Amino acid sequence: MDALTQNTKVRIDSLPSPDGLHLAMLRSANLPVPADAVEKASPDVLRAIGVSPNTDLDLRLRAAERAALAGAIGIPRLAQIYMSIEFSESELNTALSTAANNWTPRGRALLYRAARTQTVPTAKAAVIQKAFELGRRDGQLLLLVRLYADMLKSLPVSADLAWFAGEAAKGLLALGEREAARPWLTLLRERRLRDEDARNARDRLWALAILAGDDRYAVDDTAGMTAWLDALRAEEPEDTKGHAFEQAGFGLVLMQAIGLAIPETYWERLLQPPERMPILAPPPAYTPALENAVRGGRLGETVLLSILMIGPDGTLGVEPALLRDVISALRSVGLEAEGRALALEAALTNGL
Repeated sequence: MDALTQNTKVRIDSLPSPDGLHLAMLRSANLPVPADAVEKASPDVLRAIGVSPNTDLDLRLRAAERAALAGAIGIPRLAQIYMSIEFSESELNTALSTAANNWTPRGRALLYRAARTQTVPTAKAAVIQKAFELGRRDGQLLLLVRLYADMLKSLPVSADLAWFAGEAAKGLLALGEREAARPWLTLLRERRLRDEDARNARDRLWALAILAGDDRYAVDDTAGMTAWLDALRAEEPEDTKGHAFEQAGFGLVLMQAIGLAIPETYWERLLQPPERMPILAPPPAYTPALENAVRGGRLGETVLLSILMIGPDGTLGVEPALLRDVISALRSVGLEAEGRALALEAALTNGL
């Protein structure tokens, strides 16, 4: 207020959880938005910061990405923000290594810009693959798959891109784009007998393809489930023994949540000595409240409780049984497609 009314020089270093009035006052006083303003900001405030041209670039990008994940900014708008950033020719020529060494919102924008400017399909695929690889490490994969969706759908399916087929199919299946993923899956199937990488990639997609509704994968295919579990165990780091069984259990719970009957033998194969682990869960009253909303056919209440139970950070790390309850509840009130979409999002964000 002093800056607005008396031209007093002030410095605001911290402003957690700002609202629209705070942003308007900062702009009128010609003061920068503090760096911590995006940490607990609501989606509408994130959007306001993300589209503000006079905000610090790194802060603006962080806000725009978070707003996009929350649905407050459309993916096309985020792409426009990425494309509006200026990069040197040297940065664009070394985009893969530069982004790997500086995996920040600016690094993600650099890779997106590099992919957009590539005209050779193999080069474009290499950039997308690097983006997905880096995104997996810090929980940004869901955002990046949505961002590169149109590029994935436009890439030509050919033997030259067989090395990318698994990644392309995974991204498209996670988006629910079964028809777009089909040619890539066909390519993997055709090459699986002579190409071990293609066979492993196809086996690895078993759960995701079933969740997406691809009719060439079946939940009662014991050989397919075994190959999938073997692929998960092959990826398992030495210091995380048992993680593959947790992942497999997570995938089967999601299949059960969308209404598929899981053979009893699958559960038995995944039984491991139980361990006590800390989990994030809503207060106990939420589960019966959700059940009551479903029984009463109250769609809006069911959706609201589902959102609150999952929490503001999305499906990453959410307890599987909680997701099963939420997805089942959505299906019970007629939101079948939304329940499947949530299952696919959870599968992608949690490493399936």
